Amino acid sequence: MKSIHDIRRENLRTIIQKDFDGRQIRMAEALGFQANLISRWMASPDMASAKNIGGSSARKIEAAARRPAFWLDTDHGMAIAAEAEPLDANTEIGIIAAQNLTSWMQANKELKSQAAVAEKAEVGQSTVNRLLNREASISINNLAAIAAVFNRRAYELLIPPHDETVIQYDRSRYAALPAEEKAKIKSFIDFVMSENTK
Repeated sequence: MKSIHDIRRENLRTIIQKDFDGRQIRMAEALGFQANLISRWMASPDMASAKNIGGSSARKIEAAARRPAFWLDTDHGMAIAAEAEPLDANTEIGIIAAQNLTSWMQANKELKSQAAVAEKAEVGQSTVNRLLNREASISINNLAAIAAVFNRRAYELLIPPHDETVIQYDRSRYAALPAEEKAKIKSFIDFVMSENTK
């Protein structure tokens, strides 16, 4: 039977892989801990440098990775293995995200390459590559970081191009408007819609 320390160590590996692009240094920065502490947590228990993950550290890791409390203490077994598998590259959501990122890159001369997007988003180039190749095994944190490079939000990567249920507008310019101007836009939209439902 696995000990709590073995379970936490396995779950930490999953979190680093999925949420921190496999980079221990990124997790250390998110936690505000020394990078060598993460290495000691990851070390095999029979190594002299190995260190167990304590309860308070486990809760901090969960918070940094946006996991529920005590997630690190639960043996997720086969569920984690299944989660780690990329979804079928031809899933609709994977195709939409890849198309959107491709068009955003083509429209931005400073962010035309995977390397440029990865560097600015502070994710690995392999993460950008997986998204462009329609592999949906990307974390929400990484999706948000990539979208932010283009002054967008993660959900915008998942909206089909030319979706008739979505109004196309410059979201960053809208966000900069004063509240009363935003209210005018909302009021105008409500007016047009009410006129067309009669």
